[in-house]
This record gives sequence, structure tokens and C-alpha cells, in this order.
Amino acid sequence: MNPVYIVDAVRTPACLAGGALSTIRAPELGSIAIAALYKRNSITPDKIDHVWMGNAFPAGSGSSPARQAALLAGLPYHTPGTLVHSGCCSGMQAIITAADTIKAGTVKIAAAGGMESMSQIPHYLPGIRLKKQKGNLLLHDGMECDGQTHPFSKKHYGILAEKETKTHDISREEQEHYALQSFNKLKQASEQQAFKNEILPVTIRSGTKHAVVKVDEGYSLYPAETVKNQVPAYDADGSITSATSAMPGDASSALLLMEKDSLTRSGKDPIARIVSYASVANNPKQSFSTQAAALSKLYSLSGYTPEDIDVFEIHESYAASVLFTIRTSGLDPAKVNLHGGALCMGHPAGASGARQIVSLCYILKKYGLKRGCAVISNPLGESCAVMIESA
Repeated sequence: MNPVYIVDAVRTPACLAGGALSTIRAPELGSIAIAALYKRNSITPDKIDHVWMGNAFPAGSGSSPARQAALLAGLPYHTPGTLVHSGCCSGMQAIITAADTIKAGTVKIAAAGGMESMSQIPHYLPGIRLKKQKGNLLLHDGMECDGQTHPFSKKHYGILAEKETKTHDISREEQEHYALQSFNKLKQASEQQAFKNEILPVTIRSGTKHAVVKVDEGYSLYPAETVKNQVPAYDADGSITSATSAMPGDASSALLLMEKDSLTRSGKDPIARIVSYASVANNPKQSFSTQAAALSKLYSLSGYTPEDIDVFEIHESYAASVLFTIRTSGLDPAKVNLHGGALCMGHPAGASGARQIVSLCYILKKYGLKRGCAVISNPLGESCAVMIESA
């Protein structure tokens, strides 16, 4: 099968819902990342054969959001755009799907990633289309309906996370300690300009005025000193707080992927190679265990062991879920999320998995490391993981 190379990896700043990127629709955010891939690499947009973009909350974005993103990015009419909709796994699964087509030889060059504007998730008015004549209609929060409420038990995912946290005996102190580490890592990386090659400045225009967003927003709005001052978020007797659970966000991330012959003809030097990837599913009420299961399957498919991996990007939906993955997978905490994660960046659901791979590419390069894994789960018991190597 054709090897899959990562030629470039980019992302917008990660901003919180209601923050600096809140006026930009998801397809527009996606187009920013896609356009940068061909402009930064001096390739013509018609060379990109297909676009795959993950998006967890497409409602209200208009039809075919990935196709919109491709066209807004300046790609020609003949370039297909396909949306991948798999909750928090969407962005990473989009990259896996693109890699599959390149391996199969049906696509030579692809743009793949994720996009999300959680600021612009609409509210729903169920029943209005049925022409209900009498009585009140209840307005439903799209974020709650489609992203934070279990479709079978009807319980908030935070309540289910609290149950798992208690079952696995993960203390509030452990969670807060991890969250503080994540905040401090992101702050240090930002101050050291570790993100200068991966973050795309975004210009926000309002009338005759404009502002440029250049840095991740979360850690500056919620300083680390406040981590221990939060009340429980989901259960009065619980241990999970707003500081130890990821906040909704707005962002996009994308990779430029090529097969070997196209890479040779382009004259480009890849920044990484995709080694392997895996997707798993488990009990839909027990999401904590799926990230460890995805990593285990990834080792089996790749032939590598945890000791062969230099760095891990583990999704920080909750501090407790990361701690559980570290514990059950036997990982060295010093290898995990070297530049922080969703606890301090925010969690633009459909873009987060792609963002992890973008960050992983630059972490390998910055620290001279060979091999890394990224893993993310959605709260309905699914997870996917990707392993890459420095090229």
C-alpha cells in the first residue's frame, strides 16, 4: 500500500465559545486552514484531489459544510468535500479516512482535518415542523442535545463521567494537579513561541476595524490560579469542575497529505509519516476505557509497544479520563501532552482530534523525537488513534 506523508499541518488559534472567533462559521474556519495548506507550500489548489473535514455540530452551517470549506478556501469546483460526523472523533477520523484513500490509491493528495464553531450551534424548536397548533413549544439547546446529553440514558455526559471517576477512584486533587500541569505546559509553550509554525493568525473584521487573533485564548482567560477555586460542575458531591473538564471552543485544523510519488514530484520535504491508525468502540456508557483500547489496537496493528512511543497526545475531555488512560495503558506521564491540551485550549469538538495530530507533528520536530501517538474518544464509547513518525 502507498505510504501516507504529512507535508504540512496547520491550525487556527483555539478560542473558547463566545470568544475571539465566535463570529466565524465553521466552514469559514475550515477554509482558513485548507487555504493555508496550498498557499504555504506553493502548490496550485487544483492539485488537492479531495477534502475531508470533521464537524461535530453541523446544524445551521448550511448544506455540505466540508464542500463549503473547500470552495471558500479557493479550491476548484471539481474538488469533492466530504464531511465526517463522529462527535469528538470527527477531525481525527477525517484524517484516517483520507489516509485510507491514499493508501488505496484512489487519491494522491488530500486535505483533511476538522472545524467547529460551538459559538454558533443553534437552538432547536422540535414540533414546529409538525404544525403544532396549541400549547407551548420548548426551545432546546443544540449543544446540550447533540453533544452533552447521552441519547439513550438522557443523562448529561458530565454525570456519566462523574460516575466513572468514582468507579476508578480518581480524586479531585489528582484531577486538579493534572489540570494545573496542562495549563502551565500551554503557557510555557506559548511564551516560548512553540506554536509559531502551526497557528495561523486569523483576522476578524467589524466595519472599518479589524483585529488579529494569533494565540490560543483559553489559558489567558482562565489563569491557572483559579483551578482550585471551582465548584463541582455536574454533581454537588462530585469531583469534576469547570477547570478539570474541557470548555466548548471554536477552531479549525488541517493536514496536507500526499502519497510518495506526488511527494517526490512536489519536491517537498514531509514533516511526518502516518504509520498506522485504529478505531474502536465499547460500552456507550463507559467512555473512559476507549482511549486505552484504541492505543492497544494501534500497538497491535503497528507492531510497536508503548516503550517505542516518544510522546502521546491524549484528548483532555476531562482530567480524569486522561489520568485513567495513563494509568491503564501504563504510560509515562512525562510523555503525555507536552504542550497542554483541551483543558486549557478549549474543545472545539470536531476539530480537536485533528489539532492533536497537528501539535504532535511539531512536538516531534521541536524535541527531536521519532514517534508519537494521538488518541481521542467521543462520549458514546468510541475512540480513534493515529501513530506518526518524523520523516
